[in-house]
Amino acid sequence: MAARQRSAPSTAAAISRSSLQNDVIQGFQRELKQREESFNTLDLLHDAVFKGNVEVVKKFLVGRNSNKEKDDEVTTLHVDYPHPKDGRSVLHSAAQGLPSGVIELLVKPPYLADIEARDFRGRTPLLHACALGQSRIVTRLIAFGADESTMDDEGMGAGLVTAQAGHINMVLWLHHSGVNIHTPTKDGRTAMHMAAFAGQTHGKQQQQQQQQQQPEEEEEEEEVQQHPPTLFYVLHVLTTGPQL
Repeated sequence: MAARQRSAPSTAAAISRSSLQNDVIQGFQRELKQREESFNTLDLLHDAVFKGNVEVVKKFLVGRNSNKEKDDEVTTLHVDYPHPKDGRSVLHSAAQGLPSGVIELLVKPPYLADIEARDFRGRTPLLHACALGQSRIVTRLIAFGADESTMDDEGMGAGLVTAQAGHINMVLWLHHSGVNIHTPTKDGRTAMHMAAFAGQTHGKQQQQQQQQQQPEEEEEEEEVQQHPPTLFYVLHVLTTGPQL
């Protein structure tokens, strides 16, 4: 009888430990599910922002629940929460996407997205827009207070990022807008280095394309053709002035 009484507490303890383990496992599974749903929602939100779908963006930012405290939590998460893949905020995706009213939506109340948010490379939404030659979006971001002199972790500013991508018109637009496009990186590279190393010579590319399209019998003919100036030449002129 005594043996039976002594075994009872150990059985109860085992049941208690098993119940505790189940609670821990279930709690962990709930947390994983919440994280998965959060990341899925984040991907959908970034896609909607990129495409300029304002109504869908509003839906995700408000959240699915009507509880105000929960809505505030979801809004904060989705506006400035960095994407786990590359650190982009939703404003980065808006700067990369189609010109629309999404940027105005994000930077104004009640969302107030951080216009200087940085991804894992230290790039702000403005630098993302410059890299893609998005002059209209750059104009909007600057109008809402984006820092024109910002640099990424390598020391690349708006001019260098634009030059690296080969956007001649964007480089000219930045220059005429008063943005310093000549500030070098931390290791001394300039916009001209970017243009040269990236091989962004638009005139040369057009010439090569035309030569490929010409018949073989015309290849020997010498013709004087006019080509648009290369980015390297444009930067050279902006740096040293036209050579007469």
